[in-house]
Amino acid sequence: MRKLSELLNRFHAGTDLTFEDYYSALLARTGSGAPSAEEARRDFESIRRIVSRAMVYRIG
Repeated sequence: MRKLSELLNRFHAGTDLTFEDYYSALLARTGSGAPSAEEARRDFESIRRIVSRAMVYRIG
């Protein structure tokens, strides 16, 4: 839950979290066991949709 709140705070602060930022951080943390860029992009898009919906509820 902490990571979701961090994402919400970044989006709320107007910081644009790009896929490149996400994937770079993922590679730095996982090293050789990291998912492919295609898998990571799918995950990122899912997370971005969830965060976008959460922001609507948080702001509204």
